[in-house]
Amino acid sequence: MLIRSLFTVCLLGLVSYVTQAQVSKPVSAQPKITNSNLKLDPKLHVSIAAQSLTGGSRKSWKLTGLTTNGYKRGIDGLCMEDNILILSSDQNANYSEGANVCTKSVSQVNNLKWELSQDNKKLLLSGLPVPTTDNKNAMLGFLLGSEAEITELNDTTLRLKFKATNGYIDGKLDYVTNEVTYTAQ
Repeated sequence: MLIRSLFTVCLLGLVSYVTQAQVSKPVSAQPKITNSNLKLDPKLHVSIAAQSLTGGSRKSWKLTGLTTNGYKRGIDGLCMEDNILILSSDQNANYSEGANVCTKSVSQVNNLKWELSQDNKKLLLSGLPVPTTDNKNAMLGFLLGSEAEITELNDTTLRLKFKATNGYIDGKLDYVTNEVTYTAQ
């Protein structure tokens, strides 16, 4: 009986120690959100994704990478190297071409709206200007998609993949697949 009591006390002490050790472990930093893990807990990831996109209130994202139809394009020295996408927690968005303007008619686009798709895998933008047959607004449609798949999202990186307009060619609107990378500013 004494041995059984002593064994029970030791076992309870061990369980208590293990439980305290697990509770006192530090919570890891915010998880990296990718398309594959967004589906784990949609309620949780909506707030994490929105927090990452807006930094809690407003966040600026600078265009730092562009791939078109699988071909990686350099943006250094081009008009798009200083483009900024600004996302606010009130779901308003602005887009600025910065000092190096590609398309003067849309060098600054305000009054955009953003939201996450219900499954949290897409960033939806509304209010984008539509390209015209004289290719006005074509560059903006090339760099922003109204429905973009989120392929990577964390506090410093936003990577989007979408069907982009490439302007009018021979009277028809041409489309390409772009993957753009934005880095938090």
